Amino acid sequence: MYIHYDYLPWNDPNHINGPGHESDIGVDYSQDFHKYAVEWSPIRTIWYFDDQVVWQAFTHVEDAVHVIFNLGVMKYETGTDPPVPFIIPSSTPFPAKMYIDYFHYYTLRRDCNAIINTCTYDLPNHDNELKNQITIGGDGCENVAGANTYLRASDFISFPSGLTVPLGSTFFATTGDDYCDNPILPTYTNPSCGYIYNPCNIDFGSYNNTVKKEIILGGNSCVSEVLTNTSIDFRATDKITLLPGFSTQTGSNATLEIIPCQ
Repeated sequence: MYIHYDYLPWNDPNHINGPGHESDIGVDYSQDFHKYAVEWSPIRTIWYFDDQVVWQAFTHVEDAVHVIFNLGVMKYETGTDPPVPFIIPSSTPFPAKMYIDYFHYYTLRRDCNAIINTCTYDLPNHDNELKNQITIGGDGCENVAGANTYLRASDFISFPSGLTVPLGSTFFATTGDDYCDNPILPTYTNPSCGYIYNPCNIDFGSYNNTVKKEIILGGNSCVSEVLTNTSIDFRATDKITLLPGFSTQTGSNATLEIIPCQ
């Protein structure tokens, strides 16, 4: 499967070669039907074969494109510039046929305000919707991925510990592909000002005091504790939320500030 775009002559200085990749999956494609899929976002394209991720490329294809089904008999070799004529092997049978059982087109479901932050999570029954942030696991937490688990988040995905991916299963996590209502990330003098800090189980021993966009501590059975003799400045531009599970030990010091980006 290939993406072809910017149909300009190969010697045009503005010509762009669409990304392609050849993978030998070890399957005789003529013996049975298979599922081929492409997942597109403004910055990345992901290829699937029978629900397994086989390749991805950062494409930056933002214009409308068409889906074409054909046998892909090429006039030129791929990846050559200038192009080299493609020689069809004499053993190739003609005429040839390709049978298509169905074609489906979907729009990715998005829950742009959803934040998953929990010790244990039912990964096999994950709804595949795009979330804002995903944090699963931590000390004492155990999570087992399903046969095919796909996680998507606009900001970040974190598994502190306690994740098991069984042999033979597929686990795929991707972030940053879809910025929900705004496809362009805001520009900050300090990049951390665009970050939403939402850990699960943490003692803040290595916490950095940079200004965040938003800070959420505790909740969903998470333990966020500032230890004795520890001083921390929680600083954010938008808001700071303290939920059950956040605590400070005797002799510690925690300061919360809402300030401009620095």
